Amino acid sequence: LRDVMALGGDVHYNQAGNLRLIPNDAKSAPLASEFVTTSISSRGMTNARLQTLQESNPDMVYARSDERGYALLEITPHQARCQFRSTVNAQREDAALRVQAVYAVERGRAGVQRG
Repeated sequence: LRDVMALGGDVHYNQAGNLRLIPNDAKSAPLASEFVTTSISSRGMTNARLQTLQESNPDMVYARSDERGYALLEITPHQARCQFRSTVNAQREDAALRVQAVYAVERGRAGVQRG
């Protein structure tokens, strides 16, 4: 298979990551890419706890749990681009969304890249 991308959610944090045949082994080339979105209103784990999880899983290239929001995917023939959009306080009526991070996957190249 080529150009495989996994999408997930309901874990209450944003994540961009790589999926390898041998997880967390830098010698094992990424086979697929993964984007996980946070929730709009439910609170997630603390960033400290998520950082501990990320330290034991280096294939989690990006992860944040301190803000609420969603992921916007733009898929073209050349790439899949994910914008993690979030707000600091989703309970406020005037809460503003911002782009927290952007990651992309190029066609024919598994693994997420910043940008």
